[in-house]
Amino acid sequence: MGLVLLLSENLRVVIPLAIALGFILYKHRQSKSSGLRSLPLPPGPKPHWLFGNVFDMPLERPWEGFRDWTDTYGDLVFLDLPMQPTIMVGSAKAAFDLMEKRSHLYSDRQETVMDRLMYWDWDFGFLSYTAKWRKHRKQFHQHFAPTVVSKYHPIQVQNARSYVRRMLENPTGTVDEIRLTFAAIIMKVTYGMTITSMHDQFIEWAQKALEGLSYAKVPGAYWIEFVPWLSWIPSWVPGASFKKLAEQYRSYTERMVHYPFETVREAADNGIEMPSVVYSLIKEARETYTDRKEQEAMEIDARDTMGVAYAAGFDTTTAAGQGFILGITINQEFQRRAQAELDSVVGPNRLPDFGDYESLPCCRAIVLEAMRWLPVTPFAIPHKSTQDDEYNGYLIPKGTTLIPNSWGMLHNPEEYPDPESFKPERFLTKDGKLNPEIRDPTTFSFGYGRRICPGRFLSNDSLFIVVATTLHCFNVVAECDKDGNPADLLAASQMMSGFLSGPTAVPCVYKPRSEAAIKLIHDSANESW
Repeated sequence: MGLVLLLSENLRVVIPLAIALGFILYKHRQSKSSGLRSLPLPPGPKPHWLFGNVFDMPLERPWEGFRDWTDTYGDLVFLDLPMQPTIMVGSAKAAFDLMEKRSHLYSDRQETVMDRLMYWDWDFGFLSYTAKWRKHRKQFHQHFAPTVVSKYHPIQVQNARSYVRRMLENPTGTVDEIRLTFAAIIMKVTYGMTITSMHDQFIEWAQKALEGLSYAKVPGAYWIEFVPWLSWIPSWVPGASFKKLAEQYRSYTERMVHYPFETVREAADNGIEMPSVVYSLIKEARETYTDRKEQEAMEIDARDTMGVAYAAGFDTTTAAGQGFILGITINQEFQRRAQAELDSVVGPNRLPDFGDYESLPCCRAIVLEAMRWLPVTPFAIPHKSTQDDEYNGYLIPKGTTLIPNSWGMLHNPEEYPDPESFKPERFLTKDGKLNPEIRDPTTFSFGYGRRICPGRFLSNDSLFIVVATTLHCFNVVAECDKDGNPADLLAASQMMSGFLSGPTAVPCVYKPRSEAAIKLIHDSANESW
């Protein structure tokens, strides 16, 4: 179902519903405002007296519409949504002032009806700021901290080399092959499983589950978030498309989280080792507790915590990888510059590895630009205020949902000139080193404050080794049609609408740089790890 069609159906339903609830909502707003401090709310589009700003929410590429609001109203844009006051955060300064410097006030989440209906309420990225969230995040950090992730480098190198071998056989298969690569890395690290095909059931489940999540998390898309007590209505009721959507995708999310974990647990039950994060956590639970209920509770925590690694690592790194390929195909000059760097540092007789990391600033700049140019999550996951607060003379009421427009910040021409162009050179000094004065885009693309993604170190490492290995072996050029006309790469770079985004297509072709490169690719199949 198309996103616009889906949202339009929801908006048609909210009209009669809002009429029925209008008086209640109006009185609710009156009672809430009467008890607030005298400070004004941030400016924003004029709300309808009954519906608020429900019908003002942009449907297609909403991050662009929200940027326009920021240009009109300022860093904070207030949206009057029923039962859910919302502020769009449009500038880096406001985002860091609130969610970094005042993280004790803005680290909560608004748990949603769609999270529960689609079975995403286990994901600590969406949980409220509670003891459960802290426990799950701590467990995750223990296995993916920057001091830990280097032990996964052999898995990442091995899969990067498998990737270039597949691209040698399938030079136009970027989308599927890069997805398989990052899925294989995260499945091996998390569950100890080897994935070799895009048709593996674990990949298919994850793709469908994340497709549903991309629909479910669009800001303001579902009236049920404004009247959650009506979530019980059956899916056959006209306008209950939210329920149909949940029924369509829920089973994929359940399988994505449960099946890989149960596979490892069954192996542990039978005395079979599956070296991985999940296996180590199951083993720890059984060594720590003798009571089966306590073991079970710790294992469930492990299942849910590491399900986040699988879900987040699968799609976000994939989209960034696709953006890298598309961008470097557009910017041929920088592609050649990065290859010259690889030739100088790595040479013709081996493939890159993590020992080359510090000596490859061009490849690292490509990773940064891939994260900036087409951010995987144009909006960060919303934060929620836990008490009334004041910012620049405006009131931010307790319980307000704050949605950072990360895309708008990453495309701010004052911070990143010519933001629509893929230019890794923006992150380099004149002498070719990484420029510390240019803001690292991962400070936007991975979230903010205490809710920043703890898996970002693994993701960055995976992307780096794929970038370096690809460019050492291949020239990447635009695909041509039967008449020899190159694909429109700028059109392909238009981002898809949804909570999780990425380029609409990657029409690129991989061409081996030399016979020596082909030999290196083939020889990598004989390496042992």
